[in-house]
Amino acid sequence: MARIPDRYQDITRKALLSSAAAGPIGAFSTVADVASIAGIWGTFLCVIATREHVEMSKETAVQICKSALLGMAGYYAGCKTATRVFNLIPFAGTLMGMGLSALANLLFTYRFALTVCGIFETNKGSQLNLGTLGRDILALYHGNGIADDAKTIVGILAA
Repeated sequence: MARIPDRYQDITRKALLSSAAAGPIGAFSTVADVASIAGIWGTFLCVIATREHVEMSKETAVQICKSALLGMAGYYAGCKTATRVFNLIPFAGTLMGMGLSALANLLFTYRFALTVCGIFETNKGSQLNLGTLGRDILALYHGNGIADDAKTIVGILAA
């Protein structure tokens, strides 16, 4: 089972909290949600790169993350569309949609963090190809199953 190294737990926690806080946006606007998540992921990627002594500007990191998000657009948009369907139910549906969007953001962000950490661990000491990093993230994007991922997310947030 893949896991996020201890040295990245702090930045992962911040990314998870930020993505959950951005969740309500996704219940109303997929475009705004993608922009906010790309910014959160870009910041995460930039911090990890800095810690691993890889030069990467914030703009490059955000572009890489936008590329990864657009690559998984069908899956991501499907989840976000489902959250907006809840808006058809007055008040309670809107709250449920906002909550579901926050949960989806948590899961996507955790899996992004897991994937990025894995890529940096695998490439330790070698040259990281920033030109293909977006595709690499998309190709390797995975988790450990919903139940294990949820348990790990709770553990990171509770620490």
